[in-house]
Amino acid sequence: MKYSNFLKSTFAILLVSTHVQATTLSKVSTEPYEYTGFKGQVVAAQKGTFQVPENRSDPKSRLLNISFVTFPTTSKNPKRPIVYLAGGPGGSATGTAKRPRFTLFQKLREVSDVILYDQRGTGLSNDIDECQGDKSDIAIPSDETTLMATIITDIKTCVTQWQAQGVDLNGYTTKENAHDLADLSKALGVDKVNLWAISYGTHLAFAAAKYHPEMINQMVLASSEGLNHTIKRPARIQALIEKVDLMLKQNPATADKYPDLLGTIKSVFAKLAISPQVVKAKSFRGKDITVGISKIDLQFVISYVLLMDPKYLSQ
Repeated sequence: MKYSNFLKSTFAILLVSTHVQATTLSKVSTEPYEYTGFKGQVVAAQKGTFQVPENRSDPKSRLLNISFVTFPTTSKNPKRPIVYLAGGPGGSATGTAKRPRFTLFQKLREVSDVILYDQRGTGLSNDIDECQGDKSDIAIPSDETTLMATIITDIKTCVTQWQAQGVDLNGYTTKENAHDLADLSKALGVDKVNLWAISYGTHLAFAAAKYHPEMINQMVLASSEGLNHTIKRPARIQALIEKVDLMLKQNPATADKYPDLLGTIKSVFAKLAISPQVVKAKSFRGKDITVGISKIDLQFVISYVLLMDPKYLSQ
């Protein structure tokens, strides 16, 4: 299924938990860790692990191992640690550093320790078996009714699988995630940390600021997502498209090229609703692929891919 994995991870992380008990805090265990960057760069790092309850509202909750990788600072007078929070939800900080952002992480070592923090259920902090949903062929245009039915079935299947594994899904919330960050700060033995966050990571950072303001020194946020902004309703997407349409019309450099973006989008939607298309394309890795495009497929691309990041929209 083209979107099922994305929706299932979002579903799990947004389940609501309302009661919190004190954490049974464990100390951090550390070990040497050789980290390899995106161009084969090797860095002598440290891997740290500490334990938190999966669900703090359940006295019998199992314990989770939360892991992170630290790039030690090169400064003689280091500032407070920088903790990187990946987006998603579901992104891995240790995975992010395998890509070009690795260079920036290394530069920040000149200021302080840089901690690649894998949130619960991600990267080195994940002990949950992957759930395999429907394996639809991307070359076949999606049918909205079939798509929704398949996603619902996939979610039910995955919930059943995870519960059978002993996973308490009520523990996979932003609030629990924020409490984990506070426990990280305590386990490290520091009074405050600096948070560098992107996308969902900023949503987590805001939650940490709400529930544990005492632990935060400074925050640097990119693609900010406020505490009430995680769910993107269609009306908000429509308003953004209308705003972009107006900007294009008012800009002399684009007015002739894009005289009616909104009208063009509506026209394409109408055509795809009647006659879905199958096209040849290139994957992100440059591989030749065949992709089916229906109205719902294009709606997803516009709302999630193009509008999620200004750099995609500008192209």
